[in-house]
Amino acid sequence: MSAMKAFFTRPQIDVDARAREWFVSLLQEDVGREDLLAWGEWLEADESHRAAYERVEAAWALMQSAEVEAPTAEELALDRYSVSLSVGRWRKAQRGALRLISPVAAALGAVLLLAVAGGLWSDARIHPSQQFKTQRAEHMEAQLADGSHVRLGAMTTLKVAFEGHRRTVGLNAGEALFQVAHDRQRPFVVHTPLGEFTAVGTAFDVNIESRAVTLTVTEGIVSVAPDPNLDAVREDPAARSAIQIHAGQRLRMERDGARLILAMSDDPGGAAWTSGRLEYRNASLRSVIDDVNRYATTPIVMADADLANLQYTGTVQLQAADTWVLGLPVAFPLTVELSNDGQFVLRRKTPASVPIMRSSWSATPGPQAPGPQAWLPAIQGRGRSSRG
Repeated sequence: MSAMKAFFTRPQIDVDARAREWFVSLLQEDVGREDLLAWGEWLEADESHRAAYERVEAAWALMQSAEVEAPTAEELALDRYSVSLSVGRWRKAQRGALRLISPVAAALGAVLLLAVAGGLWSDARIHPSQQFKTQRAEHMEAQLADGSHVRLGAMTTLKVAFEGHRRTVGLNAGEALFQVAHDRQRPFVVHTPLGEFTAVGTAFDVNIESRAVTLTVTEGIVSVAPDPNLDAVREDPAARSAIQIHAGQRLRMERDGARLILAMSDDPGGAAWTSGRLEYRNASLRSVIDDVNRYATTPIVMADADLANLQYTGTVQLQAADTWVLGLPVAFPLTVELSNDGQFVLRRKTPASVPIMRSSWSATPGPQAPGPQAWLPAIQGRGRSSRG
């Protein structure tokens, strides 16, 4: 029996292989809630499963930090790269002995074998990049490796990378509510399209819109630094300074052409979506529609740009997101049309405009005529807070 074979028993090989499969699966963009639940069940099924997964994490981190020449896509496609050779030598010899299952699995397997042979196993909790993604009208809850808890709203993409002394999260779309585990030595940083938010141990909500990012702090303090790559920040040194946002405060960052507009508010309540509703006070119609579009099955678009700045105050019940738009003509000078490609199109009202659903109303009020009020499931009442 060779020295390498002596390291393993058959059950251990099976567990390690399954750990690598799980690791690769969690790196994919389409990982969903069911995948995460199944992964968690596998980890808890046996102590050896968690140990095997942590070895894969450590091996991956080792590979990430090593300065090695990566094989090309063509070489990987040939499926014959040998870990006993450098990539340069392999290119010349064009021979190999290790059968690869997939490019990512191959890289993991190669580093895993090298780590075992060199006696490099450790109990270090090195956590690689992971991605969480929700679909339309879907919410998700997740506990991160550091003990932090996050709730994801609909159509949200969250990338997590915990490395060394920094906990980094990327939020490029959707909305998330963070409950950050306290660790003063490892700041928790959320990157967004307009800037980054840094916390140590606090709770805050981040909402990403088409042109704006809104931060609502419910506990503690969050430091905000606008993206230095934005034109407005490069041209104005004062804009580079970090801003401290305290519990009960909200900061809205909006891109307006070359300008970056910052607006402070003392109205909390940005996480109302976790209770099944969206609340607004004097919010732009554009920001409201950005939110509703993550829950409604029929997209809403504005044909006239000037409609975007109409001010909206009210509550949108998430269960009524599909019909909310039908009540807008009663509150605003606009019409709603259902286009041939299956979108609700908002247009500025003209004297000849006819609201959608008009043909379903009776010309003479009576028991069969629901009237416009039937299409107002979401405008009733006044919201407590502004989200836009």
